[in-house]
Amino acid sequence: MTETPTFETIDFLEENSEKEVALSHLRRVIIEKTQAVFKRIQGEFGNLATRRDFFSLLSEIWPENNGRRVKPEYYINFEYAGKLKKIAVIFGDSSSADKPIFESDGISKRVFIRLDSINSHWEKRPVTPEGVNVFLENVYHEVEHVFYPGHDSLDDSDLAELIGYYTNPGEIRAYARQFAHTYSLHYPGEIFDLKKMQALALESGDGRAINYFNSFADPEKQAKYAEFGDIKKTHETIVSLTERFVDHGLTGKYRGALKSTLAGSIGS
Repeated sequence: MTETPTFETIDFLEENSEKEVALSHLRRVIIEKTQAVFKRIQGEFGNLATRRDFFSLLSEIWPENNGRRVKPEYYINFEYAGKLKKIAVIFGDSSSADKPIFESDGISKRVFIRLDSINSHWEKRPVTPEGVNVFLENVYHEVEHVFYPGHDSLDDSDLAELIGYYTNPGEIRAYARQFAHTYSLHYPGEIFDLKKMQALALESGDGRAINYFNSFADPEKQAKYAEFGDIKKTHETIVSLTERFVDHGLTGKYRGALKSTLAGSIGS
């Protein structure tokens, strides 16, 4: 195990087909397993379930796990660079998120997926399509960090740290992957259109999307925050990456396209 790879050793804008295939596989397994859980919650639990119900069903559907009742890990095997790798997938609240652990080959050995939108309590709660959509967005975002490390922590009250988070190359790439999914969900089969993405950001009220696609395109804000980071370049980069990922979803490149039974089309 080594320290997180340095930004100097990673090309965050790369189009690496081997990595893309691996990431597509990881997303596919996580989504297929959890979708099976959500369908059973709908059919067997009247669409009401506790967090314990979720893990009980998931462990049944996904037997490759460590058997723990508290913070269980679920495993995915995949091939990369001619070697068989294993990733541990951990689910939980954002307040208890586990950081990636990068090995000497630059791959994180675990990925953390938030369950807040599904059920942040141990009481029975409905599993809604809206909650599933947020969950899927997080899957797309966090899986990207398996190869592309992001920002370790975030203090929203610290402007310099906040801009540092937005301009972090790993976060830009992960959000681009997330927003490509969101865009394709709302505009299935359509090529990327920045104006539509900007309108979608405002309609959804997603602060991250609004900043990346709307606010960071504003010359006045670019000048205002120049001392903290180049938000103009950040805007241009995330637009370029999101467009690429949407296009890959349309063409089925790297086998990334997948259908969701609860949330519509997943397109990146």
